[in-house]
Amino acid sequence: MFFKHLRLILLLQIAAFGVNIIENSNLGNGTNGWFPLGNCTLSVQSGSPRIIPPMARDSLGPHESLSGRYLLVTNRAQTWMGPAQMITDKFKLFLTYQVSAWVRIGSGSTGPQNVNVALSVDNQWVNGGQVEIADGRWHEICGSFRIEKQASKVMVYIQGPASGVDLMIAGLQIFAVDRQARFKYLRRQTDKVKSISILYLIRLKYVFNHENMITFCHNSKNMIDFSFHRF
Repeated sequence: MFFKHLRLILLLQIAAFGVNIIENSNLGNGTNGWFPLGNCTLSVQSGSPRIIPPMARDSLGPHESLSGRYLLVTNRAQTWMGPAQMITDKFKLFLTYQVSAWVRIGSGSTGPQNVNVALSVDNQWVNGGQVEIADGRWHEICGSFRIEKQASKVMVYIQGPASGVDLMIAGLQIFAVDRQARFKYLRRQTDKVKSISILYLIRLKYVFNHENMITFCHNSKNMIDFSFHRF
């Protein structure tokens, strides 16, 4: 147990937090680094969001814009068909990795479709994030995973929509996050929300009391006027 914790400490010290382990994520080299899972077809198109998805932006901070290019997956005969990439030698054990991407589905669906970023770890399925899509807009998909056992084969792939529905993926990023720093950041964000909520309640109380005072004054005036007419 002692050596396991020591190894974890050493890994954390040399970890490259915030570095994307996905090759050719911006698709500047076409589909290099990617391959189709199944008999589907991959092509590179343009017109996807250039901003980083909100969840990734919270973790990465200021970061360069996305390229605006995306992978279009057509000829999908099964729900599991989609783009894939091997990442066996690119991740480190015991680290938490965050997953982020923009995803979109084509026309032809008969209802809401689930899009999922998945990992095959020595043929064992691991969920990396999922989102339900019911329209033709771009949606953020996010998630996280952690692997604690050495694997001989790790593959990441995107799947989900029904067969015959085109799938689009842009700006896929998988990067290690410093959980302690992340918890501190979330705590600061929570404290900010609490502070804003308290200020809002104080302001609301002030406005409420102020309005009641005005109402009371109006009522007092009406009562005086009424008394005057009565006499």
